[in-house]
Amino acid sequence: DLLVLKDDIDLAVSAAETAVTGLESIQDIVEQMKGLALSAKSDASSENRSKSAVQFNDLHSQLDNLANDSTFNSTNLLKGSPANLKVTFSEDGSSTLTISGIASDASALSIAAAVSNWAADAHIDAAVNDLDSALTTLRSSATTIGSSSDLISLRLDFVTNLITALDEGAEKLVNANLNEESANLLTLQTRQQLGTIGLSIAQESEQAVFRLF
Repeated sequence: DLLVLKDDIDLAVSAAETAVTGLESIQDIVEQMKGLALSAKSDASSENRSKSAVQFNDLHSQLDNLANDSTFNSTNLLKGSPANLKVTFSEDGSSTLTISGIASDASALSIAAAVSNWAADAHIDAAVNDLDSALTTLRSSATTIGSSSDLISLRLDFVTNLITALDEGAEKLVNANLNEESANLLTLQTRQQLGTIGLSIAQESEQAVFRLF
């Protein structure tokens, strides 16, 4: 039973770590988007702003792709409608942990595509504000899921050590029983030998008495 739990816990660790990796990648994309926005604002050329807006929108599309691709063993904690991951730690099911999925695609992060090719500073400022808010959310999400991942890893170590301890304990019990049975067998054999010797002595004594007559 514990071996089955160990496998499930191990899979849960991988699913949580996949989500954390996805969040870090999404965060990197958002930081690139912010860099583009700030660079565009400092450039008065409408043509250059338009090019930056196109690059911004390309990165914007990648946000959804990253969220959707952050899947392990059919579990995705980041997509638009994220799954929840329930992990069971005990054989009777009394000890569990549920990691709630956190939607982290562009829509959930409230990041919109570039407005009007960023012709106006106000559009760029709005984008930067959205990106700053998204970065705060992503860092918080990574911390939350990362903490849960660490906890699951600790429980995985505990179950692994518990299995080892139980295996060693079982071996000791088996060895103890074998030693006890060996001792009992030796005692029985000794008794049989003593009984045989005693019977032989009795027979010899009886024959010696008969020879006196």
